[in-house]
Amino acid sequence: TPAQLVDMLREGKADIAICTEEIGNAPGIVSQKCYDWNHALIAPVGHSLCEGELTLERMASHPVLTYVFGFTGRSKLHNTFRQAGLEMDVSFAATDTDVILSYVRLGFGAGIIAKMAYLHVHDDDLMLRDLSHLFPVSTTLIGWTKHKYMKTYLAELVELLLEYGESENWYA
Repeated sequence: TPAQLVDMLREGKADIAICTEEIGNAPGIVSQKCYDWNHALIAPVGHSLCEGELTLERMASHPVLTYVFGFTGRSKLHNTFRQAGLEMDVSFAATDTDVILSYVRLGFGAGIIAKMAYLHVHDDDLMLRDLSHLFPVSTTLIGWTKHKYMKTYLAELVELLLEYGESENWYA
């Protein structure tokens, strides 16, 4: 989990960590923005949420599959629904997008996933809908322990990751 990654940094068990949750507010950890991304709805073709305007109200009336708390912006999803006076009907939560997609296919509900995690190479049975108009942008950070010497190869890796993050259009 992101909390475990922060602990691993503090304990010297990891040199860098890359995640969206936890790391930006962790005392003793330096972090830099790597890239921004947003959520998307994934549902079987023909599902009622595949047509018409997507609103929080419409999504709240359907079972949702998404990430567990502490992963991939789940707290932003929860807070957005709460601020609108709504609750998500989470029928299933997982740490992995592929698991969510499998249960969407089995009919457990529509999924809310990280848009960039979806590769629709063999997914003609599913439809992806952008949710950037409903949920705030999430930011993935790279973090390391403050005041700890960073080896040259790690500094180069961090630099490469930051450059790559800036070069990609994660909203596409």
